[in-house]
Amino acid sequence: MPTSFVDEVDLSLSEFQRLRDQQLIQRAQVVYDLALPLTLGEKPPGAAHGIDAELLRALQTDLTNYDEVVSKPKQARATKKTQPSQVADASAELSVLLKSLDKLIVHFRGSVAGDELVESWFNARRIDSIGRRIAGRESGPDSTNGGHSGTSTNIGEGI
Repeated sequence: MPTSFVDEVDLSLSEFQRLRDQQLIQRAQVVYDLALPLTLGEKPPGAAHGIDAELLRALQTDLTNYDEVVSKPKQARATKKTQPSQVADASAELSVLLKSLDKLIVHFRGSVAGDELVESWFNARRIDSIGRRIAGRESGPDSTNGGHSGTSTNIGEGI
């Protein structure tokens, strides 16, 4: 167990290579914190060893970039978990809006143009299922079902 900051960053190459990403970032931040005072003053003590403010800025930039790359998979997993519920919510909202429009569109019936509009609306809202693959079999065109193996569902018609 390290007893000081210096002990915390005094690692052999094999110890360094075994560090997990977050441990590596923490250790590198300690190195940065330890080196920062060596770059201050008129005659910075770190200058004789090549430690200057520019080197530390580059280290901090590299740490930030590395941390962003390391955290992306975690962020992606978190985002991926929330997306299905967001899609379901948006789909439910859309369904409510479309049902409201279904009720309003029927008021255009009564003229040739209005009847065509209503018919077009419900044709556009019809979902044609053209089948799906089933393990070991393929469903596809079927001459006994009007050229396709699926079904048609009229959404909202007859409201």
